[in-house]
Amino acid sequence: MTRLRKWSARLSLILTVSVFAGCTSSPAETTPKGEPTASTPVTKESPMEISWAGLYPPNDNNSKVQQYLEKKFNVKFKNMKFDRSNWASQFNVKIAAGEIPDFFIYEGGLTVQTLQKQGVLAEIKIEEIQKYMPKYTKSVLELEPTIWTVGNVEGKNYGIPQTFPPGATPFLPAYNGKWLKAIGYNEPPKTIKEFEDVMYKFRNNDPDGNGKKDTYGLSARGKDQNGFYFFNSVFGAFGVNPYQWNPDKNGNLQFGMITEESRQAFKLLSKWYKDGVIDPEFVTEDEPKRRQNWVNGRYGYLDGGLWYHYLPGIGAYSADFKIKNPDSDVVVGPILSGPNGPGVGLAQGVKQQPFSMGIQVEKDEKKRIKILQILEALSTDDEVYLYASYGEKGVDWDMKNGVPAMINPDYNDAAKLGASIGGGFFFSFFKTKSPLMDKYSYSQAELDMREKWTKGHKITVNQYPPDTKTKTEHPNLGKMQSEFFLKFILGQVDLDKGFDDFVMQWKKEGGDDTTEAANIAYKAMKK
Repeated sequence: MTRLRKWSARLSLILTVSVFAGCTSSPAETTPKGEPTASTPVTKESPMEISWAGLYPPNDNNSKVQQYLEKKFNVKFKNMKFDRSNWASQFNVKIAAGEIPDFFIYEGGLTVQTLQKQGVLAEIKIEEIQKYMPKYTKSVLELEPTIWTVGNVEGKNYGIPQTFPPGATPFLPAYNGKWLKAIGYNEPPKTIKEFEDVMYKFRNNDPDGNGKKDTYGLSARGKDQNGFYFFNSVFGAFGVNPYQWNPDKNGNLQFGMITEESRQAFKLLSKWYKDGVIDPEFVTEDEPKRRQNWVNGRYGYLDGGLWYHYLPGIGAYSADFKIKNPDSDVVVGPILSGPNGPGVGLAQGVKQQPFSMGIQVEKDEKKRIKILQILEALSTDDEVYLYASYGEKGVDWDMKNGVPAMINPDYNDAAKLGASIGGGFFFSFFKTKSPLMDKYSYSQAELDMREKWTKGHKITVNQYPPDTKTKTEHPNLGKMQSEFFLKFILGQVDLDKGFDDFVMQWKKEGGDDTTEAANIAYKAMKK
């Protein structure tokens, strides 16, 4: 080989190595053991700065989770901290100052629609999300095919889907197990007729055995709920939820409270209230009071819990109950059948406000892609998900019964976990929210309970949460609904002619306009 040809070959080799070195974003070329080689030219891009706003921020910018993610993705996070209790107002102050986060979640009542109108949001093409978040996108579409509607404003997408997988399962009826046995039931009721029998016996047959008539069948959160979760098992037995919009027999949306099915359910509840079966304090009861009364044996039935709320020892409605009532169990029952056959269980649905990017990212393709790649890893990559959610294995957590368990009990508090090590919901908000990571959220035994309690039940999901415009144009409609809901149960309005009068008044007060808006939105969503 001539000297010229040798030189050309060496030059070609050098150029080839240089090109490949320039394409990588890793710190250096490595050997199979991960050690940098001495002869390979090293190129490294400067870390990309991303301003980031999540829940429960770390105390400083040096938390172990932040350091891990910054090294993993060659980024530098600028943490933007908002108090969850005052999120919306603090967020709006930042917007006014021109400090819009590159990436953020929604809290405090903020919505895609309101922020898009303020010019805060970057449009994110659905095709781009599908390209850089393929596994996550596939998993959420299997869970909810219409998931893109939440981030849609006038045909453009402004959000990355966020889901709540348990929202695909119904709120379940639960009973004081000892009381059931005391009144002669070896299993929970299956029909509305059996349920009525149980409720009357809980009131009249001294199920706690103290010789006093001081127990009730059921109650509701009259103080801090507007009717959406009131007695949902009873309404469900008639195939309706009074505060949901669902299709009628012609496929058009209608408001549940004005239906004949709701009238029949109200009649039954009014009868129970008159007979003293419903706790008369339900009108002023809030969630803490309800939980206290349930634990203390004031009534023997609940219908406000999802399946995981009843998990033995850890569920919100079972843990304290068992401590106070060691000789009883929480017995989860099926969705009640009614006069027209199988009933429906109230479900929240899996759609939530999405994740979004600030308007400044709309023209920064590299940053958009980087954020999407980080989110894909957080939601689908086992290593990244576990570190961002729980911290360092063997130091902060270990596996127990197949799921991560915190070694430091303080870290079971989400705020403390975030503040101390940056774990949890500031950088990773996919705990219990990524279908692909369910395996780390619940043990197999718990998943078996979910299957047992929820399988085969028909659910009802609200198809139209009224938008801000609808609420603004008809401000008295919601108040009217809440007032009549209570009046119907308390027996203050005749449920024959009085109910018909309510329906007419509801339509005039804005119900007709809202129904029209609901059906326009529903048809658009179906497309």
